[in-house]
Amino acid sequence: IYDTLRLKRAHLAVLSALSIVLVFVLLILPFVDTAKTSYYYTSLSPITPRTHATTPNSVPAYSRIFAPSSSHIPCGSSQMTNNIAPLRNFQKAILSSSSSKWSAAVPAASSLPSMDDKTSPILEKLSGISLPSVSDNEAREITSILSLTGEDGDNGASTTGRRKRRVLIAFFTQWGDFDSFEMAQRLVPYIPKLEEEGVKLVAIGIGEMEGAKTFARLTGFPESKLYVDSEAKTHSALGFEAGFGRRSTSDATAGKTWWTSDSALKVTEGWSPYAKLLAMCAGLGSPGTLQEVFRGYLGDKNSPEIKDRFPGVLPDQMSGLFGVLGDGYQRPFELATVRLLNMGNILTRWEDLTPKDKNLILQRGGAIILDADGEVLYRHDDKGILGYADVDEIVEVATASSS
Repeated sequence: IYDTLRLKRAHLAVLSALSIVLVFVLLILPFVDTAKTSYYYTSLSPITPRTHATTPNSVPAYSRIFAPSSSHIPCGSSQMTNNIAPLRNFQKAILSSSSSKWSAAVPAASSLPSMDDKTSPILEKLSGISLPSVSDNEAREITSILSLTGEDGDNGASTTGRRKRRVLIAFFTQWGDFDSFEMAQRLVPYIPKLEEEGVKLVAIGIGEMEGAKTFARLTGFPESKLYVDSEAKTHSALGFEAGFGRRSTSDATAGKTWWTSDSALKVTEGWSPYAKLLAMCAGLGSPGTLQEVFRGYLGDKNSPEIKDRFPGVLPDQMSGLFGVLGDGYQRPFELATVRLLNMGNILTRWEDLTPKDKNLILQRGGAIILDADGEVLYRHDDKGILGYADVDEIVEVATASSS
């Protein structure tokens, strides 16, 4: 693994640290409710709730996990102890408080997308925002990017045609995030089907232009369908989760979940983004993360083999190795291996892939499908790390609506 991923000792130390995190995870698991629900907007009732997974996000260096700055802090020093203290205080606050705001339960129904969003003017909310295309670095107004019209065969890229298109919008998290990598890798095999069915695919990610180009190269996602939102303006405008201990101006769940409550924000006020990220990796304010991590290691009889969901990601020799555990399902450690390979790509390019504002490494994304009239047909809000939308599901919804 060391030779294959060309990891440095510091990166291997991070992998070891993540293993230690699992011990911490077992301690807080009973207090975390990781249920997650996504909704169809064409139905009056939600689809069956199910868990969405996520893999622990990585950090670039051990010394930066708890430190407010990037300066090195010797392990065991008084400064390190002081920086860890907020985490201990936060744990005590969770266990001692009886307030409903501190409940680690699923967000109240009022905090989830309402049926009124079916007719909400999504394009109006995004109006005035311009994003550069990764393919030519030319900034375009968001309403033009999401144009619902186009000529036959151009996947809706042109606004001169008269044939209306549906639009599938993937709101990636930052480029150096497991969610972005996995969702992009899952979407790539479906691109021909989406184009054949007349569905326009647009992906918006958080970070810088150079990071976006690196991301496209590593995942195989077409640059022509990729746009850069360096400040997460679109994510904020649509109210996607801002992340643990953080609240955006348009956060629809602000104060309605314990991790966005005033108390949580006060306790974590002095934390660095990396400390908050580590907490999310451990499941704090990140519903569904732990289950998905364990699913990657333990396997899933209800999911197909990784080679069918992530074609080309695993080497053929490695895919064959898992055959000793059977065929026709996601074998133990199969998905975890994909994430390990992604982790190697992310860690070795961390500064290139992540946004300049490191607070945005906490920002969650989502997915939206607009019908031919611009109304919301489907919306998914990521609630935690690895809580990205089920790609099979969104493709099914987008293509089914065309018939």
